[in-house]
Amino acid sequence: YPAGSMGCFPLNTMITLEGGKQTPVQDITVGTLVRTHLGNTKPVTELHRRVYTGRWYHIQPVGHLAIRATPEHPFFVVDEGARDTEGRWLLAEELVAGQHLLLTPGAPNGASYYRTHIRSIEVTEVTTPVFNFEVADDQSYVAYGFAVHNCHVRWDVCTICGHRAPTRAQYCTHALSHLNEILPDGRRVAVLNPS
Repeated sequence: YPAGSMGCFPLNTMITLEGGKQTPVQDITVGTLVRTHLGNTKPVTELHRRVYTGRWYHIQPVGHLAIRATPEHPFFVVDEGARDTEGRWLLAEELVAGQHLLLTPGAPNGASYYRTHIRSIEVTEVTTPVFNFEVADDQSYVAYGFAVHNCHVRWDVCTICGHRAPTRAQYCTHALSHLNEILPDGRRVAVLNPS
């Protein structure tokens, strides 16, 4: 996949399981029961693993471990004055210092959410193995205590230029005029969207 095709986390990102135990993201398998952002326990239905080259977001909250993610990974953000359940999903690349991330301490059935604000965000370029997965029903899970969403993204990505298009009408020239063609350099023109 090109950069931008799905949100993911690096090796050893800790995922909260049934009962509050944690395991590294690379150890998750289909059927693993994970805690969702709603406090429910749901099974993993699909795995996504790849080598990623691109921008890397190092998100440092106040009083909590930092978390790293690709630009497209959705985090649950709660605005000042809003209830914990009245947040919204924002991609890592849309986050800014000062916003509040929702943390779930692992209590069953949604008990005791808390928030921390983002102190800083550092963006670097990396090539690294990354991991993600799909979760039944709630479409979310808990990574390092943060409420995060499955990896579905809101656009298709051109394999040639990386252009993001939320609709086919907004496809780049490659995708509009040359879809499924093989270029002289051997690359196939396609669009990717894991959702």
